[in-house]
Amino acid sequence: IREGDRVVGVTAKDEHGERLEFRAKMVFDCSGARAVIGNMLKIRHASPQKRCAVYAHYRARALDEDLQDGWIVAQMFPNGWTWLIPLGDDLMSVGVVLETERYQQPETFPEGKRADESPEQYLDRMIESKGLLESGMSPDATRVSDVRVTGNVGYTSDRFIGEGWALIGDAAYFIDPCYSSGVHLALSSAELAADIFLRCHAEGDYSPRHFRCYEKKLRSTEKAVTKMVDAFYIASRN
Repeated sequence: IREGDRVVGVTAKDEHGERLEFRAKMVFDCSGARAVIGNMLKIRHASPQKRCAVYAHYRARALDEDLQDGWIVAQMFPNGWTWLIPLGDDLMSVGVVLETERYQQPETFPEGKRADESPEQYLDRMIESKGLLESGMSPDATRVSDVRVTGNVGYTSDRFIGEGWALIGDAAYFIDPCYSSGVHLALSSAELAADIFLRCHAEGDYSPRHFRCYEKKLRSTEKAVTKMVDAFYIASRN
């Protein structure tokens, strides 16, 4: 809900489809990749790294010792990587991250999707051709979810704060899944925003100037993690 340039609340629907309205001193957008406020204000845009992810859930036993201990394991290939994530009860998240160009232009890159290949066939082929995916889980692995394909996984926002609102976690930006930095950002940004809000509430002043340090902190973290991610992909090419 906007009044002039200020966000003053949100609308929602109850289980009967009735419209509800909630007013608030501030609205914190924790909507993740949906980025409700960012899209509404047209301040969100794709990052230049241009990588996509192809992933699904499989029913399989973990054979890799690290997986059995509950760790996420990954394997690099040039300009990309694959993951295995144990989810419990013999359920495994299996994914591939690669440049969108590689996925869309398979005639140039061996890891890309072939012209006559569906996302399901592509992921099956990657499981067969990448040692970690093939040896990390039992050969009777059965896919139990749809295969999902993201567009460009990375995005950012022109600003993270405004009149009556602030973006939290993935609603602000997302860089790359390789270090699970989105989990860190979600928790740390939520904690910092809550601390600032409590001070604002005590003073009765919710102006954006109080959140400038929040914007500065998130932007600094974004730059630092981007450098780490760039180094990861440089390593994958070497």
